[in-house]
Amino acid sequence: MKNGSVTISTIHASKGLEWKRVFVTNLVEGSLPHRFSMGSDEEIEEERRLAYVACTRAKDTLVLCIPEKAQMQANTVRLAPSRFLEEIGIVPEKPASK
Repeated sequence: MKNGSVTISTIHASKGLEWKRVFVTNLVEGSLPHRFSMGSDEEIEEERRLAYVACTRAKDTLVLCIPEKAQMQANTVRLAPSRFLEEIGIVPEKPASK
């Protein structure tokens, strides 16, 4: 891999690989765990395993990206951080009041 290059990967495709820096994006309920995978404890456990895989791909630096809001058609909606963050002791900071 050349210096300055970026690799974009799915969590599934990253199994067994490592990178110096990893950015895990969209760590919100409905994305991780995915909204279609919340039907049973087994599905949630598989999503938890995928979150673990994502977070263990970094050799040096792991950045967890947790958006506060999303645009859904004409509406802006607040997003809930992934339950997996609290399970590992990471609680996102509350946005400053305006």
